Order: sequence, then C-alpha cells, then structure tokens
Amino acid sequence: MNLRYPFFVCLLFIGFSSSAQKELVEIKPAKPEIGEKVVISFLSKNLSIKPSLIFSYSNFFEMANTILLTQNGDYWETSFVVPRYAKYASFYIKQGDSTYRPDAKSHYELIFYKHGKPVFDTYLYKSYSLSTQMGKSDSLKIKVNQLIEKEIALYPNNYAAKLKLLANKMADDKPNAQKYLREALVLIENKLNENPTQMGNINQVTMGYLIMGENKRIDTLKAMLLKKYPKSEVAYEYLYEDAYKTKIETERIKKLEQLLAYTTDGESSTLSGIHQKLFEYYAKVKNEKKALQHARVVAAVQNPWLPKEIKELAFTLAENNLALDTALKYAEKSLKMVEEYPFGVIRYFPEYGYIPGYVANKPALIQQQTGEILSIIGNIYVRQKKYALAEEKLNQSIALSKNIAVYNNLAYLYEQTNRPKLAFDAYRKILLQMPVDSAILSSFKKNYLAYNGKFDGFEEQLTLMQQDWEKLNLPKLQAGKLNITAPMFSNVYDMKGQLVDPTVFKDKVVVLDFWATWCVPCIEGFPYMQKVYNQYAKNKDVVFMIMNSGSKNSLQDAITWVSNNKFTFPIYYNDRKLAEAFNVNTIPSTFIIDKAGKIQYKTVGFEGSIMEAKLALEIKDLLAQ
Repeated sequence: MNLRYPFFVCLLFIGFSSSAQKELVEIKPAKPEIGEKVVISFLSKNLSIKPSLIFSYSNFFEMANTILLTQNGDYWETSFVVPRYAKYASFYIKQGDSTYRPDAKSHYELIFYKHGKPVFDTYLYKSYSLSTQMGKSDSLKIKVNQLIEKEIALYPNNYAAKLKLLANKMADDKPNAQKYLREALVLIENKLNENPTQMGNINQVTMGYLIMGENKRIDTLKAMLLKKYPKSEVAYEYLYEDAYKTKIETERIKKLEQLLAYTTDGESSTLSGIHQKLFEYYAKVKNEKKALQHARVVAAVQNPWLPKEIKELAFTLAENNLALDTALKYAEKSLKMVEEYPFGVIRYFPEYGYIPGYVANKPALIQQQTGEILSIIGNIYVRQKKYALAEEKLNQSIALSKNIAVYNNLAYLYEQTNRPKLAFDAYRKILLQMPVDSAILSSFKKNYLAYNGKFDGFEEQLTLMQQDWEKLNLPKLQAGKLNITAPMFSNVYDMKGQLVDPTVFKDKVVVLDFWATWCVPCIEGFPYMQKVYNQYAKNKDVVFMIMNSGSKNSLQDAITWVSNNKFTFPIYYNDRKLAEAFNVNTIPSTFIIDKAGKIQYKTVGFEGSIMEAKLALEIKDLLAQ
C-alpha cells in the first residue's frame, strides 16, 4: 500500500440510442489474442465526417477513451496491439449526430483470448459493463449473474467472480442471505490462508469483505494480522498507514522513525515513502543534516515517480533555504528526466508491473513541466543572490509555462529585487487562475502597498481582478451547459428524519451535491461548499441540497456524521434512488439546477479550492437568467 500517491478515478458513461446495424463494424481477427494486432473497421457512406470510436467500458489504461478513425477506402479504421493486461472492452461509433451500436441494448465488444480461451476475468468485466450498454432494466441483474456464472464455468477459481455472484444472490434472495454470506466468508477465509503475510493477497481479502458489505471485519482482520504476524510485510504496511494517519505531528514523526529500524520478512514499497515524509518534516524544521539524509534515500529509489520526487526535493529545499547547491543539483537532474515525468495515473499490478495511464497532449505537458522546473532553478538562484542567472531562467520558464508555480517564482524574484509593481502584476496573473488563494491575495495586497504607497484603490483592483476572472471563465462554463430536465426530488429526508416536501425546491436555483460519510474527496470539498453557502445563505432564490446518496450509508449514518461536524449548509438523505435518477456513478457529483428545473452544470469529483469560485460563478450565472 503506497500512501504517497492516492488517487481517485471517476468514470461516467452515458448510453446512446441505436441507429446502425451490427454488420457495419468488423473486428479482425474475430478472436484477438493478447499481444496481437486488432483492426476495427467501420463501413459508412459518409466519408466527409470523421467518426470516433468511443470505449464505453475498457481497462485499456494506456489508450485514449475516444479514438478518431482513419479513412481506408470505403471504411474507417483504427488498430492497436492488445495490451498484456486486457480483459474486455465495449464501444460504440459516433459520426456527427449519429451513434452506431449493434442494437438498442448492447455495444460492440472486444473479447480477448489467450491460447484460444477468453482471458481470466473476461465475463466478470463484461458484467460490469452491462449497465452502461443496456441502461437500467429488469433483465440487467439476470444477465449480470449469467455472465458471472459463465466466468466461473471458465475459471472455477475466480475468487472475485464467486463473491460477486454470492453478493448478488444475497441482495435478491433475502430469506437465504445468511447462507450466501456464510459461503462467502469461507471463500474469504481460504483466500486469507493462501498467504496471510503478503499485502497483495490481503488486499484481495479486504476487497472480499467490501464486496459482501462486511466492512467492519476489516479492522478485526488488521488487528489479527498485526498480532499474529508482527514481522510481516502486511504488518509493516499497516504500521506505516497508522503512522501516516496520526494527526499530531510529533507523534507521527516518532512512529515513522521507529519504522526505519523495523525489519520485515518481506520487502515493502513504503520505505521510500517514510523517508519522503521525514525529509519534508526535517526540511520544515530547518534540520539540514537530517533532511539531506532522507532526501538521498528518496532520490536513490527507482520508481516511475522519481522525476517528480526529485523535483519536489529541490523545491522543498529551496523553499526552506536549505542546502541550495544540493537543491540546484536535484532540480537540474529533474530537468534531465522531464521526458519521463509521471503526468497521469500509474497503476501497479503484481502480475503486470507498473502501467502508466493515458495522457492527452503529453508534449505540451512536458513543456509546461520544463518551464516549472526552470522556475525552481530560477528561485534557487534568487536565494543565492545570483539575480542575473535567476532572471534568465525565469524568463525561459515563463516562455514555456504560465502556471501558478512559475508566476509565484517570478513574483519572488521581483520582490527580492525591489520591483513591487512587477510582483503585483505576477500575483494578479496567479489570481486570474486561482482567485480564492488567501496567501496570494495577501501578497497581492502587500505589493500593491509597496508600489502605491497606500491602500487607496486596492478594493477597486480586487474587484477588477474578480471581474476579469469571471469574464475569462464564464464563457467556458456556459459552453458546457447541459439543459437537461432534472428528476423529481422524491423520498428526500432532512437530518431530523422528516420527509421533505419537494415543492420547496420549485422555482429555485438548486445546488445538489451527492456525498457519503466514507467519501474522502466529498468531505475535502465541504469547506469550500461552506464558503459558497455563506455567500448565498440569505438568498431566497438559492437552495443547497447536500445529499447523502445512501451509498453504504443509512439515514442514521448521515445524522450521526452531521452531529459530529460543524458545517451549516443543509444536509439531506435519500436511499440511492435519487442518485440513480441523476445517473450518479461517482461521488462527489455536483449538479446546479436552474429555476426552470433544468440541470445546467455538473461536476464529477473534487477539483480543489477552485471549486469555491467556480461554483459561486455558476450560481451567479443561473440567478441572472
């Protein structure tokens, strides 16, 4: 378990109506093997509009979700080599306003083979895709179970497939639910006993408990493994997780340092993470010797994140004015490795190794990252009072990248060389990208005073900056308006357990945010949601519905969570039906609905602090209609 690089993946698929015949698409070979080239051809009379192949479901991590087809005679085609980790893929063809699929209840599909046999997990993955292909229907559960049974017939030892089938039976056959649960717990126990000291296997056990809704057993499992196998890789991972989550910094550091002396019977991926956290701490407290000791370990561990880690070593040393010559060497090393910089999600599977995620427009990202690293070099030169070199590097960096980090380093140069007007302008450019950053706003104000001599006119400057941000961003937001009729708000409960009258939302701008108590990114967004709520709390035309989606939560779960937190926006509960009506597959998902009952804006996932400004602007736009 590597806690240095947590990520959340959001997939949202939309079904389309059928308008084509199955024979319009041909897949060669019909049974593509792993590692073999597959060609997908689309026959179309329209040769003037380039069609796209859109994967509605796949595990092609390194490929784009949408592929433009290339004309080849009367056909449009694309080809690719089947990845070593491929399981199953479904797709449809989009050409102009027309969508092509075999029929109204399915998409085209790719089933992959190894030695003439569908690969392990093929039909399990296909079962996951069915809701996207078919939409929600009465026959969906039946077809899902049929596919899982087909997978088990091919691979009788498919642990996940067996558990999914038992979980489905539990849900559909309540009188026998305990019988299916007992069967599942035996399977999970057997999996545990296969290798109780290896983290990959324990992750499978944990997944099993989650599939069966037995989340409470995970803590018991952890306690048992720590007691029974104290020197195992699993115990080491758990102890690191515990240290990482310790809130009191001094206690956290003590636990991490104790782990450095800990010896395990197996290797662990967390050692570099421990050194990285200790490096950050000792750099912050200005202990140069210890910071550099830990930095050397981090820089020596080969992994796909190394170019990023080395850049962060340079940045952290520079920000803390430590070992600037060493910081410069790390920055220069990172610059040499920029082509390998990890821009997308990198997944690790024991059987396949590291798999990088697809990244669109990688050359542009490399250019931006080059500019950012050059700006760090410039920052280091400023700290060394080599101002001419600093200006040279920062001018190079701003020509390549105009992101916040580059402008920050440029502003620092101007501040250190007594050019407050230029520093003010640089901070203004940052605020045009991130208008709610309190630290940048403070520097913006400080440099205004430095060059203007007084604060007169500052509020006007702040207002102008906010207006310019809105002018830049409102057209982009408006271009993505959905104009979709919102479902009815039925069976919604407040935190007193009272059913809410849906008419209270009529003729209002509604901010609907789906969340759950276990959803970390949902909770991370709440402080920003609170700030937006504070702006509009007294506006009778705006209603906030912070809606517990009912996913793995009961009404009582929501009420308990609310009683232990201090957010003042109104929170509601619905038993998943409302989330399904809004086609929510990932939380947090936020919808802004206009007074006419139309969904106009939608955001999936947590976007960070920009959420505050963006959400407030969307509300402002709908109020102006």
